[in-house]
Amino acid sequence: MIGKLIVLTGFSGSGKDTVMDILLKTCPKIQRIVTHTSRPIRPNEKHGKDYYFVSHEEFESLIKEDKFIEHVMYGSHYKGTLKDEFQKVFQGQSIIWRIDMSRAAIVEDTFLEKFDKETATKLISVSKKIIITVPPDEALRRFKKREGIKADIDEFQKRINNDLIIWKKLRNNFPNAIENITGKLDKTIEKIIKIIEN
Repeated sequence: MIGKLIVLTGFSGSGKDTVMDILLKTCPKIQRIVTHTSRPIRPNEKHGKDYYFVSHEEFESLIKEDKFIEHVMYGSHYKGTLKDEFQKVFQGQSIIWRIDMSRAAIVEDTFLEKFDKETATKLISVSKKIIITVPPDEALRRFKKREGIKADIDEFQKRINNDLIIWKKLRNNFPNAIENITGKLDKTIEKIIKIIEN
């Protein structure tokens, strides 16, 4: 029995993290892929639950050993996903992988590049790629409400503009687009569960 791989992404301010948290509570059979980071652990975080926290040197060693399917540098810290995380699918576990839009758009190519052909083909066949959308003005309103006076509006606007560029260019790479309408989060979750179960 093979599990499912839910590739979840979305626009900035779309509520994708909230959606993921609710999905994990609503569907206990689904587990979240835990990524690695080289940044220090925060007081409310747990190693192995929020991230796998490793040193900068350990992270670079894993890069040299080609252990990651993807990794990026955020500021002065690394963040990445180990290939081994995807073995859970072949053990019958359904998993959710929350990644940014640009990487989600080409996830099939990434699988073919990073895994042998048989493994990549199987992962692609059990993948459900879902993008959460939101109108730009609504995303900005949510951001201002969440961040208050400390909100960096210019930085957030840049992220929204970048999301729109990716969406315009790679829209056809997202077969399942769901708008997360304010006040209708339960409907968003219902639609996603239907996609996962199909």
